[in-house]
Amino acid sequence: MAKHLVTAGHLNLAICYLKLGRHRQARDACNSCLQLEPNSVKALYRRGLVSEAAVNAEVERLLPQQNNYLQLLSFCLLKAVACCRG
Repeated sequence: MAKHLVTAGHLNLAICYLKLGRHRQARDACNSCLQLEPNSVKALYRRGLVSEAAVNAEVERLLPQQNNYLQLLSFCLLKAVACCRG
């Protein structure tokens, strides 16, 4: 019974950390749960959610930089085309 309460606590922590955007802590909470119950479907599922959220956060962080490079590349290509046309 106590093991069940501890795993439930870890799972609750995981979802709270996930909602706060604290992906490392959320993953650690899932891993703590999985140490107690290695086949916990809920812990595996939440760890997957955490991984997806972490990747999405990284993509959102890098996207503005990528857009700036794409805009610069487009500008350079337009200038090159304009130069070639005379």
